[in-house]
Amino acid sequence: MSQGRSSFGMGLSVRSELYGPWDSETVTFPHERWLAKSEDDGEIVRELVPSDIFTEKLMKDGTLEQIEEEIEDPLEVHTYKISVFTGDIYGAGTDANVFLNIYGDLGDIGERKLSKSEMNFNKFEREWVQMQQLNNTFYFAVFNLTSP
Repeated sequence: MSQGRSSFGMGLSVRSELYGPWDSETVTFPHERWLAKSEDDGEIVRELVPSDIFTEKLMKDGTLEQIEEEIEDPLEVHTYKISVFTGDIYGAGTDANVFLNIYGDLGDIGERKLSKSEMNFNKFEREWVQMQQLNNTFYFAVFNLTSP
């Protein structure tokens, strides 16, 4: 789920439900986090894992059977601390946007902009270490530099 707008006051706090064919099945995706650059951790993209499935089934006798199935083993969410080390030579810093994509057995998270640093206001300068936390369900990282 993502929220692409970045204007002041454009944050979203939503309850996510997916309705199946003929509206007989509802899958709930709890996240209880903001989608806003100005709220919570500033992220506007979230990985959502379903928690339960609610199904309504019309029986032959005309009654409506309601079944609630809890997802037993949802994906584990891991918190990663990303460190970016810039070199100690002339021109080693960058003002470019730096993106991260994490790949794993179940796919990838898509490009995520490294938009803040725990240590420095001006990110990715020469001979600096940038640190940022990232929550997800996957394993290793590839960096991509693009011009601003």
